[in-house]
Amino acid sequence: MRVPHASGGPGILGSPGGAAEREAGRSKSARGGESASVCSDGNAGADVGEDPLAVVTVPPHMCARLLFPNPVCLLTTAAARDAAPSSEVTNQPAADAPERPEPLQVNVMTLSWLTPIDNHVLLNVPTKGMEETVVAVGSCSGKDLGDKMRHLGIGSCFPGWGYAQPKTPKRKGKAASGCQNSGDVSGFGVGVPGVSDCIAHAVCTVQSIQDQPDGASRRKPGGDAGREGPAGHALIFGRIDRAYVRAGWWDGRNFAPRRRDLPPFLTFLGSKRFAYVRPE
Repeated sequence: MRVPHASGGPGILGSPGGAAEREAGRSKSARGGESASVCSDGNAGADVGEDPLAVVTVPPHMCARLLFPNPVCLLTTAAARDAAPSSEVTNQPAADAPERPEPLQVNVMTLSWLTPIDNHVLLNVPTKGMEETVVAVGSCSGKDLGDKMRHLGIGSCFPGWGYAQPKTPKRKGKAASGCQNSGDVSGFGVGVPGVSDCIAHAVCTVQSIQDQPDGASRRKPGGDAGREGPAGHALIFGRIDRAYVRAGWWDGRNFAPRRRDLPPFLTFLGSKRFAYVRPE
């Protein structure tokens, strides 16, 4: 992806569920069901009739399928504040779905407005009903606002919404089931927040940043982030390390809404216009 440099700003915030949660909640209320969030094996689609907002951990070999439809994404980054001690998030209670803790310096941007604060980022997939948020994120800079997420009222959470359970140790002759703890991001340096209203989170590591398309200038993540390439853009190479998706948008193989009453995710047409992605 080609992206212009932008400075990150701090922000910490929690908010009620977004369009996807409201739509699913209305449908669940009509059936007389209660809201619940669980973690399930991503190799098979969860029973979407039970809870479309249940959290599924996507198998590693299928993580890239979240990006096959080219959905609009919000990208979040984080780094420990210079004047504060390191804040790694470990073993948060799954049932509490905690907000991310301080101290973190974070930024949020659309995929075409990016400079990572360090080499860890998180892709968040919004749905219909979040168009104004996407436009607002792409229309301002955390460098100017100082606290972009709070300024825009964007809720944050742990990757996987804090509901994923710790991985089950492997047993002899059996593969491990269960999911990696979404609150344990110590392997990624600092806790990169997710956008709580989105329906998919992909935790990524930036492997290199290329300032020129011909490869003449390439730097490692965390280098001179303020230096701009010849056209003010950079080409980011990254790897998806793990991903989480709401069950209503994952059938075990494909990323798409599984019911007509669930909001579709977005594709961008340009000039602040969006279209919506639904399977036939």
